[in-house]
Amino acid sequence: MKKKIIAIVIFVAMLCSYFMPIKSVFANSSTSKLSVSFRSGSEGNGKVQYSLDDGNTWNDITTTTNNKEITVTGDNLRLKIVPNANFSVDYAGIELTLDEEKKTNVSTYGFETATGYAVDSSVSEVSLTNVEFRSGSNQPQGGNVSSTVSVTLSGSDLEYERPWTDSACDFAFAINGSQMRSIMKDEVDYSTSYSSIVGLSADDLNYSYNYNDEGKVTFTIKTQWDEVITSLYINGVYYETPQSQEELINAFNPEYRAITIEIPYVDYAEHYSISVYAAKQDTKIMGNFGWTYDENSNQYSDDDKIPHGNLQFVKAVYDETTYNTVAEVNAAGNVFEWKNADKKNDPFGEAMFPVGTELTVKLIPDAGYQLTALTLNGASFTPGEVPGVYTFTVGEGNWHLGAEFTATNNKVNNTSTETKNGSININPNGDETFSFGTAKLEVKDVNNLSDERIDDFTATAEEDGYAVESYIDMSLFNTIYKGGKKDGNGKYLAWETQVDNLANKASITLELNEDMTGKDIALVHEKHNGNTITGYEIIPATYNAVNNTITFKTNSFSNYAIVSKDSYIKEYEVEDENGNTVKFKEESGHDFTLTITDYLTFKDADFEAAGIDKAEFNEGVAVIKNNTKKYGELVGLLDIKLVDENGTEIHEGPFNIKIKMTDAMKKYNSFKIVYVDENNEFKTEEPITLTQDGDYLVGTLNHLSTYAVTGSIESNPNTGDKVMLYVTVLGISIIGLAGLMIYKKKNKSIKD
Repeated sequence: MKKKIIAIVIFVAMLCSYFMPIKSVFANSSTSKLSVSFRSGSEGNGKVQYSLDDGNTWNDITTTTNNKEITVTGDNLRLKIVPNANFSVDYAGIELTLDEEKKTNVSTYGFETATGYAVDSSVSEVSLTNVEFRSGSNQPQGGNVSSTVSVTLSGSDLEYERPWTDSACDFAFAINGSQMRSIMKDEVDYSTSYSSIVGLSADDLNYSYNYNDEGKVTFTIKTQWDEVITSLYINGVYYETPQSQEELINAFNPEYRAITIEIPYVDYAEHYSISVYAAKQDTKIMGNFGWTYDENSNQYSDDDKIPHGNLQFVKAVYDETTYNTVAEVNAAGNVFEWKNADKKNDPFGEAMFPVGTELTVKLIPDAGYQLTALTLNGASFTPGEVPGVYTFTVGEGNWHLGAEFTATNNKVNNTSTETKNGSININPNGDETFSFGTAKLEVKDVNNLSDERIDDFTATAEEDGYAVESYIDMSLFNTIYKGGKKDGNGKYLAWETQVDNLANKASITLELNEDMTGKDIALVHEKHNGNTITGYEIIPATYNAVNNTITFKTNSFSNYAIVSKDSYIKEYEVEDENGNTVKFKEESGHDFTLTITDYLTFKDADFEAAGIDKAEFNEGVAVIKNNTKKYGELVGLLDIKLVDENGTEIHEGPFNIKIKMTDAMKKYNSFKIVYVDENNEFKTEEPITLTQDGDYLVGTLNHLSTYAVTGSIESNPNTGDKVMLYVTVLGISIIGLAGLMIYKKKNKSIKD
């Protein structure tokens, strides 16, 4: 029978959805996506601000934000970078991407001006990445005497590619904490040497700074993390610099991701000649990698995106020291860092360790996925004994995880001579074991059953008129692939964890090798508590004669007997999750599901989930109330659905229904249920009276569809009859009493 729908609600909803886009068509605005990321350690030291109305008002961004949708009402989107007090902007690594165009060396773009940087209105995606703040302002600090100096730089040939970005800072120095110069790749001709910058104007090389009362200053030299300063002279004086891996690790500054060398007590001079000879490190001191759970992120390459996996720190071992927690790693400082990612709140993670660290992580797939590839920049890895745990040695440079998660179906490995093929479906929300990876069901023959156990199977089956057809043994496993490794036959190696019981029932379908004797199929389950047999139970199944398959639900895995008998008409009682029930008769061997939805109990979230506009729904309810008011107040609007195991709706009855009363229903004592016909006129069928039975309303329906329930208050006729009887008796009593008083009065007069 065709499902009945409230026509007025659907019609109004269609009109609204049709005309809704008109608002955006005529709005005088444009929508863009804005992404901002901060260097590690810079969050909290400043902020990025954006204005949507040409700089009249500004909005703050203080943490990494990805693809934030913004609507620009002015001519341009404007951006500012604002450091906190005692901090300044380090433009060395900042990148600005406008759609596909990447811009570096953005220090002259006006990000720190009052009006900020204006983004052209034609740009739809804006990304400002690697925003970094360094401690100390751009003004001289650290002493109390002001002086001006000039600087000449010279050094060795540094012709090589930058490992991270073209805008990375190659060399910088500061006097008493006041930044003097950052030499950028696009400012220096590396085919010659650092001495090429001597050709810059004198103004560029004159600096003001403070020195202390003793006439001493402190030089701070910074180079890239992958460089080593082989020699350093300041005004002809040679200074020792870090050379070994341990010295370079200790000199690494995580705030700047640079090798930082402090040289204190340098004599004050009006001019400094700095001679720096640097080279690439033979072995890099550290390796780092990032990852994200956001598959739409434009800040990470595809190799670093793991939207269907989860990466967790287990432990790290370096130089005979073991770090067992993230807190221990981050407390170690220098080149030790682990920033966890969270799928809901912060999907970006970062890790950094010294080269040679033995790192152990847990990398597990979401439910329904498997890790089918793990490259780790070509490094080898070792799967551990615990599912999803891998150990590898940290190599040098910027790494890529190369973790590929692939949607994977549950598998049935069927070696039984009684069955073949099959499928299993498990709800991952109900069982923590299957919240990751996939399921494997093994089905095989049962061997060496004792006569006693065969008798128990048979007796249990015969209690319900069944005969045993065959025996099978089912075992369930949670499967996690070992990082894409395969055996000699090309089969994925995997961790497998056996699961004896589930919190919720799994749905299993098996194809039988032989036709069944009867049409009513079931299974007898041998229940266990560990290795102890605790009893037997019959589990109903559905037999599909066309495909010769059986489908059943169970949450326990052990020995089963497949049993059958001829079909018959059976009385079913089906209950939904709210305690409503329907009783009816149907051919045996089916599995039914009942759903009764009362639209009048819907809350805002229910309307949203169902895609129903609340205001439009109320208009439809008003129509229904008007058409049913002659029967009483509308207290329920029920959609009653009964479906079998194949999803087929069952409409024709009769059906004995039992409906749990809502608070609205409990205000009344007389009820009718009215069929909502196709035209919402409620004239097709006469209303049916429902009887109250405790907290339930019961009655009989000839078919299932959409119904309105009305309630009214009626006096009890029996109570009215008793009242009249009491009045009559009282009247007779009063008349009798009056007669008795007259009699006594007359009798007294005669005597007198």
